[in-house]
Amino acid sequence: HEGPCARSGHRVVCTASDLFCYGGYNPDYENTEADEYEDEEDTVAATYPLFRELWRYNFASRKWTRLTTRGSMPSELASHSATLLGNNMFVLGGSGIPFGYTASQELHIYNLRTNTWQKLACRGEKPPRLYGHTVNIIDKYLYRFGGTTGWEYNGQVHRLDLQTHEWSLIAKEDNKSPGKRYRHESVCYKNEMYIFGGGQSDCVYDFEKLPVFHLDDFSWRYCRTKGDASVQTGFPPARRCHSCVSHKKDVFISGGYNGRDVFDDIWHLNLDLMQWMCLSAKIPKPTYFHAAALTPGGDRMFIFGGLHGINDQRTADFYEIWLKVPSLREMTWQYFSTNCPKLICSEPNQLLHLGIPADLVHRIS
Repeated sequence: HEGPCARSGHRVVCTASDLFCYGGYNPDYENTEADEYEDEEDTVAATYPLFRELWRYNFASRKWTRLTTRGSMPSELASHSATLLGNNMFVLGGSGIPFGYTASQELHIYNLRTNTWQKLACRGEKPPRLYGHTVNIIDKYLYRFGGTTGWEYNGQVHRLDLQTHEWSLIAKEDNKSPGKRYRHESVCYKNEMYIFGGGQSDCVYDFEKLPVFHLDDFSWRYCRTKGDASVQTGFPPARRCHSCVSHKKDVFISGGYNGRDVFDDIWHLNLDLMQWMCLSAKIPKPTYFHAAALTPGGDRMFIFGGLHGINDQRTADFYEIWLKVPSLREMTWQYFSTNCPKLICSEPNQLLHLGIPADLVHRIS
């Protein structure tokens, strides 16, 4: 394969130059590549039907590379959480096979520069062993919400101090907290954490009234949103297993599943106005259990993998969509990298001699 095999339950993060894809699950994968990997403990065969691997897609060269990493790569590879802070990708929890019985509460950090994994030694009131939860990093704290053990669903909020490495339970489950859920999504904005969708095996949550967690006083409230008058539903239909990306006030959700239907829609929410808008663009095929990431400037969204339709057919489809007009500098770089593939393969010194800025040259790998 030139890139990652078809999968679901993986996660992706995005820098200005690369997209990183970690983990995933595919019970229908026929392993024909195990002989290509020298380290038998780190092969696809050793973790089948999970993928204990990290891939990088370079936007300039348009090529996938399976990375050979060092350190303690996690082995819980499905429905984990992943978020990027600087040059570090934080991976929390997830499940192996059988689901739930091999779930994790550990936090691993992958450094993009050193290509090294590190398992963070944490103390305090750790969260349960969960998968299908979400994490967000604000200031010096990592916040974790929701998830499932495989038979019980969670509605707690835990916080990890990234300086002292101490966990604390900051919001228990009570009559003020939102419904327990997994495979929801969450974003943080202006010191508040917004929860989008998710559900349990027999229910899904809607997007008309969003649960919002205040990071100042650790309290829940509900925020009513405004529907898009141009579409009949007005609001995104309730769902789980969708994707969600955000940049400042802008949130985009796409795809997902409600227990009956699989969605191909893309919705935008302005958090300042609490206004939903259904984009005219669609995912080419209805998809759920996929992963999405947004470039740091918030202009491009990438969607990879997931399941198409209700027949559990996993895919390695890879899509990109421009969400806003990029800067003139970015448009020029996109034109150059698309139309001059031979120059992209040149030595860095040659590109610098041509007058290409050093930060753009460093995007090529």
